[in-house]
Amino acid sequence: MSEAPTIRIDRLGAKGDGIGEDGNAYPFTLPGEEVTGEAPYAIVTSAPARVEPSCAHFGSCGGCSLQHMALPDYLIWKRQVVIDTLGQRGIEAPVEPCFACRPGERRRVQFTARRTESGLIFGYHAPASKRIVSVEDWAFLYAHDP
Repeated sequence: MSEAPTIRIDRLGAKGDGIGEDGNAYPFTLPGEEVTGEAPYAIVTSAPARVEPSCAHFGSCGGCSLQHMALPDYLIWKRQVVIDTLGQRGIEAPVEPCFACRPGERRRVQFTARRTESGLIFGYHAPASKRIVSVEDWAFLYAHDP
């Protein structure tokens, strides 16, 4: 049995997916990583920018796509996304460095709820899905004093 080929992740796409040297998107990967080229793929070599996501729902809900990326690297990437988007529209404007929210805060949130025979489900949509990921840990709502 031959070993699965590996793909090097070259860059991040506009939605935060790693883009491999083969041009395909590999969710939850970072530039510099190597992944197996066959589904389900696995990370063979991690990038130095990889960190442990802070949210227990990371990966299962459809919200944050880059919590596994070190904050300084994320802020640089996010600023570049703004610069590139403006440039694609012919707009040249100064773009200040991005800054982060405090731990436990969210920049945006979109909750969803559904009543079922077994009760109410409240949480987030799974990535690219109508499936609801139940939010059980509400500590993030009260992570700091207002």
